Amino acid sequence: MRSDNTIQDRHNIYYIRILTAFICIGVLAAIVNYLYNRSLWTDEAMVSTNIINRNYAELLRPLDMNQVAPIGFLFIEKMFVNLFGNNDWALRIFPLLSYFLSIFIFYKLSYLLFNSSKLSATACCIFSLNVLLIYFSSEVKQYSSDVLMSLTIFYFTFYAEKIRNIKSIILLAAAGVVAIWISNIAIVILFVSSMYLLFARCIKQKCIDNTLFIPFIFWTITFIIYYSLFIYHHPSKEYMLEYWSNCGAFLPKNFLAVDFYKFIYFKIGLMFNYMFRFRTYWYLGLLFFILGLLNAIKTKSKIVLLIFPIVIHFCLSAIKLYPFDTRLILYQIPLVIIFFVKGLFMMYDFIDKRIIKIPVYIILLPAFLNIYSVIKQTPYQRQEVKKSLDYINSQIKEGQSIYVYRKGIAAFNFYANKYKNVQNSKIIYGTWKKTNMDSLNADVAKIHNNSWILFTNVYEMNEWSDEKYFIEKLKSSGFIIQYQRRFVGSSSYFITSTK
Repeated sequence: MRSDNTIQDRHNIYYIRILTAFICIGVLAAIVNYLYNRSLWTDEAMVSTNIINRNYAELLRPLDMNQVAPIGFLFIEKMFVNLFGNNDWALRIFPLLSYFLSIFIFYKLSYLLFNSSKLSATACCIFSLNVLLIYFSSEVKQYSSDVLMSLTIFYFTFYAEKIRNIKSIILLAAAGVVAIWISNIAIVILFVSSMYLLFARCIKQKCIDNTLFIPFIFWTITFIIYYSLFIYHHPSKEYMLEYWSNCGAFLPKNFLAVDFYKFIYFKIGLMFNYMFRFRTYWYLGLLFFILGLLNAIKTKSKIVLLIFPIVIHFCLSAIKLYPFDTRLILYQIPLVIIFFVKGLFMMYDFIDKRIIKIPVYIILLPAFLNIYSVIKQTPYQRQEVKKSLDYINSQIKEGQSIYVYRKGIAAFNFYANKYKNVQNSKIIYGTWKKTNMDSLNADVAKIHNNSWILFTNVYEMNEWSDEKYFIEKLKSSGFIIQYQRRFVGSSSYFITSTK
């Protein structure tokens, strides 16, 4: 018996060591992406332009180019720029730190919930190897810090319930106040946290715990101030509503309509495909998630609390208060992983004890799938406008002009002053939209002999491409492509005229 226990302990040690190595792979991939220093894509460039060009007081005003970001996030980004200079490295420090801290807090939270190093390390491994989390660890947007703040609130919520002293309550209050300023999704997590603490301490125990009013009061006052100053009547509201409506990010209100259930089905598929890279087999991830959720409900486990932010988010999308789509649901990844891992171990225990003995390492299959995706997509590239500008800057001659495609203007302007020859050239800013062909003719008329054409953030849909159509229009207007260079998400052309 002692020998069997020794062998089991040895297997557990090996298992934890493998998981630790896998976590290090995720961390290394995030560092590689950071050091690779890919070009900022359009959305990053727009919010970064605001951060670079404004002081702290000016960041309190609505941002230019219809950008929206939490004030705390903007201030932290500005602090790093002031410390380390106007460069991509400085802008990406906070998202990277958020990813690193999230791994640590996620493990602490998982252990608090599972009380098992094996389950906690497995969950942390799958979390750290998530391709989306690694990608957003080097994106100048607030989504990586959304994950950090949601995990921090949940950790201090469960910690406060476990420890039950005034210090834990104060820590929870402070974490919530900070989160409101750094993350737009924080208020949803704080609402769920409040309901849990009220149920656990007041309703379940049939007594009033006055210490709970400390975080509730601070959170309420902070959110009212923040909402009044920075959200209420925000000038970008209508633009954002239109943009996310076009993206199909709002749940139809009529629950009797087919579109209501199509929306939920598609978004759930999106969640599990992004989180576990199961692609067309995403429902396998959903299966383990449901098993973990049902176990939490059956055993009245406190981890069932983690499902409520997802439910509330769906409700908010129905009344068009918060879209349910892609990067905006990034904070849900750790919540889903906890249920997923619980269900995975339940299935393993069932098969191992009742059907056939299987090695515990089979549980690592989701991690292997993620490792494959991580290796394949590291270093990550999206819209490498810097490479196009490097090429143009090295080739452009005096008197030659540069035409910049409309949707690439923000990224171009962000980097242009770093390239002397580009900066000294005549710049023609495109205005063409697919919906307005007159603007296409106007843009072509501005382009003369010996010109450069720069594309990035190109609109493409099905067989259509703005870039291809524009180039064909140039050719039909008497221009010849002398040479071109293509990079990931960006391209440049040098053209001459036959006229």
